[in-house]
Amino acid sequence: MLKKYFCLAMVSLMFILSSFLPPSFFVYAETIEQDILGIDDFYLYNELLFLANEGRAEPLLKLETDALISVDEINISNNQIQSLEGLQLLNLASIKKVNFSGNQLSIITSEQLSTLSSLEELDLSNNNITQCELGNLSNINTLNLSRNNLSQINISKIVHNLLLGNGYVNLNNNNFTSLADIILPSELTNAIVVDLCNNYLTSQNISVVTATHTLDLMFQGVKEGETLTEGQLLSVYYTEQFTDFNVKIYDDTLTTLLYEVYEGEQAELVANNYKLKYYEGEVELYNEILTEPYEFTPISYTVKPQMPTMQILKDNEVVENLPAYNTAITIEFADYNENATIYYSINNGSWIEGNSIDLENNGRYSISAKAIYNGVASSSYLVTLEINIAWQAAWSIFKGIASLILLIVLFGFGFYYKSKKTT
Repeated sequence: MLKKYFCLAMVSLMFILSSFLPPSFFVYAETIEQDILGIDDFYLYNELLFLANEGRAEPLLKLETDALISVDEINISNNQIQSLEGLQLLNLASIKKVNFSGNQLSIITSEQLSTLSSLEELDLSNNNITQCELGNLSNINTLNLSRNNLSQINISKIVHNLLLGNGYVNLNNNNFTSLADIILPSELTNAIVVDLCNNYLTSQNISVVTATHTLDLMFQGVKEGETLTEGQLLSVYYTEQFTDFNVKIYDDTLTTLLYEVYEGEQAELVANNYKLKYYEGEVELYNEILTEPYEFTPISYTVKPQMPTMQILKDNEVVENLPAYNTAITIEFADYNENATIYYSINNGSWIEGNSIDLENNGRYSISAKAIYNGVASSSYLVTLEINIAWQAAWSIFKGIASLILLIVLFGFGFYYKSKKTT
């Protein structure tokens, strides 16, 4: 009986509290029927439903085609959205700004964006996008695709922005290796600015590509948290935005300045842990927001030594690398960086400092080797080979037979001795 009254009291309390909560409170927790519109992503559906119910006196219990007809901006950043599939089934003709940054998107298709006919600003930064199609959207003047994994893009539909004085596209921190993989607007009156900093573009002549658009290549060769191998070049390019753009490279504690790389220069770094900052002359550009929405954040990265190479020697002469050998051999490791220390491991044993190994006994060997410099290790070289020397095999058989005979003799002698003692 007491339990019954307690349940009634709790229900009454929830009813009273609900009258003081915003109308969308219980809607947000509704069981969602995404399949009605074909929006399979739970987080996208839920956030769009929540957005559609802002300011409504009677909240929607489920998302409808025209639920966002009066909304002019969608901001669902730093969420867990993995797909925009189904977005095209909503009436989004009035939307001018969309922000899906900081999600888990990988592919953006032109169909998904097809109903955003009035879209002017699109932010898809900080995702994992490998493919992005803008389709026939003809009003976009600001596009942010920074910090993704793009290697090609068609931005020919980007238009002039009256406030900025140009169209603006941010493609920094992607995987572009050639300007030929970026399709620009062709109209001479439709100049845009494209930020391509922190990609992998090399030996590019901006004036050959376009005399109208502004392509800011600035710094190329590394991204935040990346690991490079010695020999990869970091390059600084001319940019119209700064009169004396340069990067300064420090040790990982930011206490020692190691390199300064200016416009038109390249840096080839030795193995170490580094931090990099951007400058105009001696003025640091960290978090300096200029006329265009540029933002320069210090980045940390590692340069590791070249992986050791291996050669096989037989009687001090180099022989062909084979999986099996019928004679004793010597393995020698080498690395172009003479300052690096080489370590090797046999059959996953402990690491031993040294540049060579003598393998004289029959067996199957798994050999690993790595180079270490400034406390940074290279990738490991790994090879599996077998030594099968005929006389060693025969000798092993002989020792085995001899050991067996000796064991039998000892056993017989022991048995005879015990029997005699008993008698």
